[in-house]
Amino acid sequence: RVGRCRPPTPYRPRWAAAAVGAMVAAFAGFFSVWSLRRHENFFTARFDLGNMTQAVWSAAQGNLLISTDGVGEQVSRLGGHVEPVLFLFGGLWHLWSSPQMLLVVQAAAVATAAIPTYLLARRWVGDLTISLAFAAAALLLPALQWATLFDFHPVTLAAPALLWAIWAAASERNVVLAVSLILAMSTKEQVGLTVCILGVWIAYSLGRRRAGAVVAAAGFVWSAVAIGVVMPHYRSGTAATVVQDRY
Repeated sequence: RVGRCRPPTPYRPRWAAAAVGAMVAAFAGFFSVWSLRRHENFFTARFDLGNMTQAVWSAAQGNLLISTDGVGEQVSRLGGHVEPVLFLFGGLWHLWSSPQMLLVVQAAAVATAAIPTYLLARRWVGDLTISLAFAAAALLLPALQWATLFDFHPVTLAAPALLWAIWAAASERNVVLAVSLILAMSTKEQVGLTVCILGVWIAYSLGRRRAGAVVAAAGFVWSAVAIGVVMPHYRSGTAATVVQDRY
């Protein structure tokens, strides 16, 4: 009868963690290969892998994300979008100088969304099987998969970053929370508004009023400065009309 007992509970989370790791590796590998095959077969385009590659190359040379706009002018992307995370990719460019690097890093980063999803489910639901189902559901979300395949966009990286931020807020890991929110906001100018709403959730759902207020204020200020100060400063030509139409 003793031999028929289930393994001690400490070992069961290890198997679950290994399963999540397998999900992450499978997603990263599959979507990296798929993205690379799309690129090799000319399914990627000037908008947006082409001009993103230009901006990252520019950052690697120490410039302000210069790329070619719709009328052939060389402009800074900061006039149309504020995506400082591209400077990090400029550093990676020195290790792998290819548009393929952007596609692979994007797939690998998005794959990590399964980890905070699993950790949150374990925290709030408690059942390992259900937690694994949530982790799988995160990676099976069609919108997330399509965003991963549709060339390269920094804002796609906001999805895993925000999930890490939610887990960090619930776990009261303030350093991880700060880093995750900074990374999320650095992917595009409007993500600060999402962070602002997240701050309200932290304040009222988690009862962390001070932390929530700081997060909400930081998100609002970031988007306000990015849209109201940075983008107008670098805007030129047709970018002004595009930004006005967008917002």
